Amino acid sequence: MAGGTVDRVQRLEVVVNQLMEQLGDLPEGYVLRSSLDETRDAVEAVRDHFQQVEQSFNARFVALERIQEDMAVLKRAVAGVELGGSTGHSSMARMKVPDPKHFDGERSAKELENFLWDMEQYFKAAAVPEEEKVSITSMYLAGDAKLWWRTRVSDDTVPQISTWAGLKTELKRQFLPTNTSWLAREALRRLKHTGGVREYVKDFSSLLLDIRGMSEDDKLFNFMAGLQQWAQTELQRQGVQNLQQAITAADRLVDFQTIRTNDSGQGVNNVNKEPMNGNARQKMKKKAVVTETVSGKAPFNYEKSKFGGCFICKGPHLARQCPKREQLSAVQADEDGPSCARMGSLQLVCDANEPQLS
Repeated sequence: MAGGTVDRVQRLEVVVNQLMEQLGDLPEGYVLRSSLDETRDAVEAVRDHFQQVEQSFNARFVALERIQEDMAVLKRAVAGVELGGSTGHSSMARMKVPDPKHFDGERSAKELENFLWDMEQYFKAAAVPEEEKVSITSMYLAGDAKLWWRTRVSDDTVPQISTWAGLKTELKRQFLPTNTSWLAREALRRLKHTGGVREYVKDFSSLLLDIRGMSEDDKLFNFMAGLQQWAQTELQRQGVQNLQQAITAADRLVDFQTIRTNDSGQGVNNVNKEPMNGNARQKMKKKAVVTETVSGKAPFNYEKSKFGGCFICKGPHLARQCPKREQLSAVQADEDGPSCARMGSLQLVCDANEPQLS
């Protein structure tokens, strides 16, 4: 037993001696340097991890700040609506935006352009999102325009319209006449000043809206060419240089003509009346023959009232041809003598009363 223990101790001493010999062969500081490298690697790994965590934290912090800003804007908007604030968004929320006029598919440049303009103003005032503009616009199509839209939506062979810009392009391609400017120029060439000056100005301005690219000199020339000669002379005398000056001067001509006519005594209602021709006079004579019953009396004839016969004997002749004219003259001559009263052949004698009067 004791021998076995001694053997084990001896073997252990041998192993220890071998280990000591091996440790004695290692360079000095080997163990410390190895531990330092491992520690340095661990520190670098921890540093990289902390940098990643910091970057993630910064990104989340920026997102949180944006969310807080959006929340503040929403709170101000909601508070403005509830308290009746004067902000633009709250005013839009309280104001009822009028609906635009329907477009029935008329092939008119002015009608289509006005419809598109009204829809854009409606979208702006009502704050309509971009993705809802197409569906809302389709609700304001009528007539041929609605029929076209239904056919366009049900057609699977063509791409669907999903944007407002695409819908405007398709509407113009379908309903905008290609020769609008040409037709407007032709109508402008035929336009003449035949009625009032203001009517001519209105028609000229309406046609000019359909013409693009006309120079200012051409506008003035066409406006002056359609006027009557007296209006052209007056505008040339005033020396108008552009279309706006010509229109303003033409409006003053209308006002001056109306005032001058009223001052002449004819009245406002007689400004545009034409002189009476022979047919009109004949019609007026026929109207004069019509009789009327006034205050229950016998009908009064306008035609017969022109000649009532002799006022002495009521005969169908003139007074100067009356056979009793000489008798009337004799009666008037006798009235220059003593004052007497006579009526027809009846004579009131007053000679007997003359002495009493003296």
